[in-house]
Amino acid sequence: MSKSTLERPSKLLRHVLLGGVLWLGSGLAWWKWTEQDQFEEAFVGQVWALQQGGPAAVVLSESKRAVLWGKLSSPLPAERWEAARELARWRDKISVPALRRALRDDDGTIRTCQIAIALGRIGDPSAIPALAQAIEHPSNLDLRICAAHALGEIGDSSVAPILVRRANDASLREDDQGSAILALGEIGAADALPILHAIAEDAQRWTAIRDLARSAIQQTEIVQADNPIPLLLEQIRRHRGWIADEWTYRKLHEYWNAEAAHGLNAILREHPEPNQGLLIRCGALLTHHRAWEPEILQALDAPSAPKAARWLAAAVHFHRLHDGWLVAGQP
Repeated sequence: MSKSTLERPSKLLRHVLLGGVLWLGSGLAWWKWTEQDQFEEAFVGQVWALQQGGPAAVVLSESKRAVLWGKLSSPLPAERWEAARELARWRDKISVPALRRALRDDDGTIRTCQIAIALGRIGDPSAIPALAQAIEHPSNLDLRICAAHALGEIGDSSVAPILVRRANDASLREDDQGSAILALGEIGAADALPILHAIAEDAQRWTAIRDLARSAIQQTEIVQADNPIPLLLEQIRRHRGWIADEWTYRKLHEYWNAEAAHGLNAILREHPEPNQGLLIRCGALLTHHRAWEPEILQALDAPSAPKAARWLAAAVHFHRLHDGWLVAGQP
């Protein structure tokens, strides 16, 4: 056998190995790039949501609104779901009547549940009667749960008696009881505290239901405090109970002041390697309220900082260089 014949397999192997290494390297580069894209998309989405919930909200065009309203009555579930999700993303209060009408049409769990979620996200109290009716639906469990969550997100204490009754009704499924308790925690109505304490102390209740009641009590105590800001900041640090991070940051935004701004900057200073969720939510609030402390941004942008911290610093710098980057309505 000739020398060239012996060398041929080894050369082929080297080419295969080299190609594999190049493919792997390009694959890793692609993965890292898309990971950063996903981070930036989540951050921009948070900033956009804060903007759309305030006076600087971008108004949805009449033509696009008409298209989405048409899709709400589409025979295709995916189109109905996407229309509800898009109207919620825009926080389009003009669309609340159209969503209420669509909620009455009980053609499928996914459709009605997503519409209830959209009504909660928009946050208009005019949706409360439709959601209060939906929470009593006799057969659609998903709709009942989504309607309860939507009522909690709207946050109007006038619905507390309905939720208290459902939370305390042992004949209902645990899912119904639990969703009512979660909604009471989001609202933080003081009138609900006696029932929540009774549920938390009832040894006959399912353990998860008792835990939810304890968390709802904590949320109510935060909302009813003379100064909720230190308690909200402590919740971000400690993650006590079953309190959703989304609720904590939403309330911090609602009660925003200089103490909240300083506290969020301090939290980022305290965490040398903060997780991406913390970076995105804290960063969005500080960006929206223009409350960054310069030394915190410098620390996030340092070469030795974790990659997600550097991604956040880059996104914030871009926001400052292109002030109003979300105004075009295309986050």
